[in-house]
Amino acid sequence: MLWSVYKIKADFPLNLFHLFVARRHLWARRKQAFLSLVTFISISGVVVGVMALIIVMGIMNGFEQDLTEKILGNRAHVVVNNAAQEGVSDPQWVMDIAMSLDHVVAATSYVITEGILTTRWNTKGVLLRGIDPETAPQVYNIEDTLIKGGLNFDLEGVIPHQKEKMFRPEGGIVLGVVLADYLGADLNDIVTVSLPTQTWSPLRPIGTVDANFQVVGIFDSGVLEFDMATAYLSLEKIQEMMGLEGLVNGVEIKVDDIYRAEEVAEKLQQELPSPHLVQWWKETNRTIFIVMLLEKVVMFIILALIVLVAALNIAGSLLMTVIEKTRDIGILRSIGATKRMIRAIFIWEGTLVGVIGTFLGVILGLVGAFVLERYFTTIMPSSIVRYFQESYYLETLPVSVSVQDVVVIALAAMAISVLATLYPAVIASRLNPVEAIRYE
Repeated sequence: MLWSVYKIKADFPLNLFHLFVARRHLWARRKQAFLSLVTFISISGVVVGVMALIIVMGIMNGFEQDLTEKILGNRAHVVVNNAAQEGVSDPQWVMDIAMSLDHVVAATSYVITEGILTTRWNTKGVLLRGIDPETAPQVYNIEDTLIKGGLNFDLEGVIPHQKEKMFRPEGGIVLGVVLADYLGADLNDIVTVSLPTQTWSPLRPIGTVDANFQVVGIFDSGVLEFDMATAYLSLEKIQEMMGLEGLVNGVEIKVDDIYRAEEVAEKLQQELPSPHLVQWWKETNRTIFIVMLLEKVVMFIILALIVLVAALNIAGSLLMTVIEKTRDIGILRSIGATKRMIRAIFIWEGTLVGVIGTFLGVILGLVGAFVLERYFTTIMPSSIVRYFQESYYLETLPVSVSVQDVVVIALAAMAISVLATLYPAVIASRLNPVEAIRYE
């Protein structure tokens, strides 16, 4: 008998006997093929849920990494500002302290303000960033994003604009590609920059400072909002126009590892006195990353419902197995099987379904993520690919599968599968063996 072959012990629930009986229940004989179909459906539910979670989390991770790269391509890893919003009056001192810290590779100062750009074709309100053309490219990759021209703000060697004397440019300006298209401006065209004056009088309205600049460069960062609303000017020129006299809005710092930015920011904050405020890249872009995190959490919860539905299928299939195997359970109880052993059999059934479904789901999820990353433009209709590329400025679908995500998804799927077995297992263990085999 099975008892003598497997030497069952009631106090050893992981005995091979439980696994053997559980496997026989899951893959029933021909006359009980319906149970096998139910098992297949239960496993398929777990597979689909796990596969969908891995693929979607991989896509969202890919978008997050791509967005992070684009943001950090146009922003510093660490920024030093004035907490009272009065500007930084000693930028070189701040930069010297920053450069003395470990992992800091470059630093630059900047001025940012709002202004109005005007051409003969259009007018647009933008953010004007005054940068140092010598140190700014060391902090963020503005030169790598240039598709036309360069950062020659002093117009040295630039083709002069053949206009009347009144339109003679006072310096160079670099525009985002979307902004340039909106203004109808190209290289060497003249753009008028209007800034509000920094002084106010109750006797007259606030005036503006107007100056003409020649377009010396056009950049494409890949971020639509940034390319639409940003222009670069010389730091000295924008300080002159705003009357800042050496004052800057802040200092931007680059580190050798973006994940050490928080550590560097904390050390620099200890070195700098109040009211200097040091923030790292996740703090300066807090809204974007919070939204992305919430999207990931919501998507995980929604897709986890697929696994939950699969778990309900497991519970339902086990309850049907209990009904179908009532006689067998009664026989096992009558020859010495304890309630604990019966529970272990049905827990093993659900565990097998969860393990097999999770394993296949992980494999198919990884394969699906690989296929989408490599062959998205091939397997998708051209209209969808074109819309995707025009809307998100991406050549292909970014997919980045995290080992941590895969482990969490796999463990969650198996845990849900095991939990779904508890109720059917308890029901099976409570069957009265006398009632179960009375009419046999």
